Amino acid sequence: MKTLIEKALLLKGTTLFGDLDLEMILPISDKLGPIQCKPGRPIFSAGEEATHVYLIAEGGVELGGETILGPGQLFGEEAILSGEKRSYGATATEPSLLLALSKANLFATLEECPAFAIGLLKEYAAKVQKRF
Repeated sequence: MKTLIEKALLLKGTTLFGDLDLEMILPISDKLGPIQCKPGRPIFSAGEEATHVYLIAEGGVELGGETILGPGQLFGEEAILSGEKRSYGATATEPSLLLALSKANLFATLEECPAFAIGLLKEYAAKVQKRF
C-alpha cells in the first residue's frame, strides 16, 4: 500500500502531473484508492460503464489485447470523458498495483485544478493522434 506522499511522488513523476506543484498533487493523491491485481485479472471489460480511471503504480496492464502499459501510465479516461461505455477491456499482465480515481473525484479534480484539466486534455489528444 502506498502512503499519501508515495502516491504524490508517483504522480509528480508522470507527464500528466509533472508540471503541478505538490500542493496541487497532494489532494488528488488523497482521492486515489489502491487496487491490487493478479496476472490475468480483468480490471474492466469492453461494454462496461466507466466508473474509474487508473494509474499504474507497479506492474503492467494490457488494453484491448494489444497495448501494454507500465508504471506511471494512466488508462480508462476515454469512456469517462466521452460518457460512453468502455470500448476495450483491461487486464493485469503481472502482479500490479493500480491507483483508482472515481468518476466523481475525477470531475471534482478537473473543476478544482485547471492545470490538471489541461494536462489531461493534452494526454487524451496525444492518444487520439496515435490512433490515426
